[in-house]
Amino acid sequence: MGAMTIVNNTAQPVTLVDCDDQTCRTGYNSQSVAAGASTDWQYEMCSGSSVAVTDPSGLLLGCLVMPVGEPADIQKLAVAKATHCSGTTEVHVKVTAPS
Repeated sequence: MGAMTIVNNTAQPVTLVDCDDQTCRTGYNSQSVAAGASTDWQYEMCSGSSVAVTDPSGLLLGCLVMPVGEPADIQKLAVAKATHCSGTTEVHVKVTAPS
């Protein structure tokens, strides 16, 4: 396990969710991040997993792919850099995750 700083460099609050699969329609470990704030996101460093970025209502805005390797080559990820989740081209679908 390791930690990656994720910075919410947008003007709105977001929720980060560990994706269950490549479509990111379901997930776990949700955490809210205020606009302009950051968090140290815990993740398995050998998996290259995705973290869903949703709006406060749970609508998918995109995904961040966590770097593989220890130590990671990059030190921070920015919410504004979220792209389509690798298993889908859909955005604005509801992500089911515990609160």
